Amino acid sequence: RLLEAWQLEEALAIAQDFLHEAPEDPVAQALAARVQFHRGEYASSVSLIRAASASGHPNIAALRAQIETTAEFTLGFEVIESPHFKIGYVGKDVIVATYLQDVLERDYGRIGDALGLRPAEQGEKIAVELYPNARGLAAATGLTVSEIETSGTIAVAKFHRLMLTSPLATANG
Repeated sequence: RLLEAWQLEEALAIAQDFLHEAPEDPVAQALAARVQFHRGEYASSVSLIRAASASGHPNIAALRAQIETTAEFTLGFEVIESPHFKIGYVGKDVIVATYLQDVLERDYGRIGDALGLRPAEQGEKIAVELYPNARGLAAATGLTVSEIETSGTIAVAKFHRLMLTSPLATANG
């Protein structure tokens, strides 16, 4: 419920407490993996979800696949951080990431006021991930490449982050 309410810090505290009390419990490991995934901490999320799977947690195959695939696609990301955002990108997309940083920071307050929500004020920066192609966006969002291509999807807000396809990967930039 805390993840759905953008209360990442509180969700993290609960997951850490649960994991500390029962480090071998697959439910605690899966919960901690999910929280880390939402925080964009993919390496620790992969480790935790694999431990939960090895400990016999049922029904986490889809979550494990999502975490592992996202971790794979973001492995080479470089990151630009600003007061409210952390923007991951690869290579030439540094230009887009720099532009995004300026635009997002400029509009953070206005959009936050309109939505009545400023998640970065609670300690966690908003993750923005710039994927080099539709395949990367599909892996991170759970959509298929076909769904992305036929719908014209270029961005998805999900899992406490904004995920975008690089303009370099689109026909018209």
